[in-house]
Amino acid sequence: MRGAWNWRSFFAAKGGNVAMVFAAAMLPIALAVGGAIDFSQALNARARLAAALDAAALAVAGSPNLSDGAARELAENFLTSNYTEAHIGRVQNIQLAINHQTGTVTIGAETAVRTTLLHLAGVHEIVVGWETEARRARHGIELSMVLDTSGSMAGTPIQALRDSVAVLIGILFETADDLDKLHIGMVPFSTAVNVGTQFERAWWLDPNAQNPIHSEEFSPGANRWTMFDALPDHDWGGCVEARRIPYDIDDTPPDPAQPDTLFVPYFAPDEPDASVSCNSWGQCTTTRRFPNSYVFDQLSGDTSSQLLTRLRYSPKYAAAQTDPISDYWAAFPSGPNWLCVSPPVTPLTNSRTALDQAANGLYAHGGTNIPLAIGWGLRLLSPMEPFPSPVPYNDRETFKAMIIMTDGDNQMLGGSSFGGTLGTSITNVNRSLYSAYGYSRTGRVGSTSSNTGALRTALDDRTRAACQVARDRGIRVYTVVFGNAVDATTRDMMRDCASHPSLYFFSPTPAELAAAFEVIADDLASLRLSR
Repeated sequence: MRGAWNWRSFFAAKGGNVAMVFAAAMLPIALAVGGAIDFSQALNARARLAAALDAAALAVAGSPNLSDGAARELAENFLTSNYTEAHIGRVQNIQLAINHQTGTVTIGAETAVRTTLLHLAGVHEIVVGWETEARRARHGIELSMVLDTSGSMAGTPIQALRDSVAVLIGILFETADDLDKLHIGMVPFSTAVNVGTQFERAWWLDPNAQNPIHSEEFSPGANRWTMFDALPDHDWGGCVEARRIPYDIDDTPPDPAQPDTLFVPYFAPDEPDASVSCNSWGQCTTTRRFPNSYVFDQLSGDTSSQLLTRLRYSPKYAAAQTDPISDYWAAFPSGPNWLCVSPPVTPLTNSRTALDQAANGLYAHGGTNIPLAIGWGLRLLSPMEPFPSPVPYNDRETFKAMIIMTDGDNQMLGGSSFGGTLGTSITNVNRSLYSAYGYSRTGRVGSTSSNTGALRTALDDRTRAACQVARDRGIRVYTVVFGNAVDATTRDMMRDCASHPSLYFFSPTPAELAAAFEVIADDLASLRLSR
């Protein structure tokens, strides 16, 4: 065929001119293919360099107290560890600039990549560069720490908690650009939450007894504040009852026009006196039937209904005749503040002195009531009463966060936890021991069971709901489980409570607890790449 290329003749040709023509034709093609490979390697090297520079910039920006020389050494160390010899290219021409006024760190560098086929064209290496800038995030932080101070934390655990909280406080204050934008609060908790006795008869603590909870365990029309006044040597301890569901865990503001939203002072009722029986010889036996008996009943009767009547008889507090066989458990002195044993709440503050004092003042006592504490952790961050934050939810300039730490399972002891006369009496009359949710008989916790396991399930349900409320408000929730006493159900609940599984920390030892709080502090003081 005329015009067709004779490939067989071409490859069979012996003449030098033909070979030279072929070589000249193939060289640009080879260089083009080889150049594409070399440039692809150079682009990969630049991407790795960019990641290494990001890490170095963040590290330097996160250490604002370093000298320029130490900052450069830190940057070079991070580059070396993040861009190793195994990577393609050689890092060179590192440049570091720090603006101490704005907290901005700028780092640039180049990497020289040796070529392969482009080497044939006299291009021995391709140099690519990158520059990154990092600065500390400028948004404010509001943090509430919900901290388990129950009896199981006594000894080494409570000291570990004090130390861990101190580490977090130190990091946040030392890395803060503006202390006016950093506010931290604490909610220590056990069986109840103590808001502080300085709020006695505050308007939101229902001084006029409008909330029906005032009379829940007392005569109609009872006012717990008046009952405290009538009792000698029994001032209000600062603890607060749980509001009725759903207000127990949310931040609905107290409003006298809606009595159920008002908070009620914690007042554990005087429980029926011990039973004394005597034989014909005058030998008497005292049987303790309730753990919190501290004044004489002034009424008699041993049926379940009569015992309940004796418990709810409010005039006995005015008589104030002390029951001589009180303090069933010496660790928990009987009285209206029975099991009100947690340290007081520290509302949001930017005073490091106040926070350090609060951390050092943590002590361990009592049981575990996680949902009630989460509700108060939320109220510290809420823009609404009783502890109104000046910053609304979802404010672009402020980051709201909560840490929930526990070393135990939720606990509300039902009568099933006790044997003999004590267990029978509790089951038949109150169904449980008294707590911030009252007796389970009233159903304020979401159950009327006398079974401790069922009551724990009810508290777990309220915990999950409380976490959901906090997350729905845009709060970043961190959870920490400390020690090995917590079972799998609680660990799963706490993991699910966190805003993300990565924000859940299982810390079996004091060292791991400190590490968890340090990681949380670093995350809260997180840095953002600005370019």
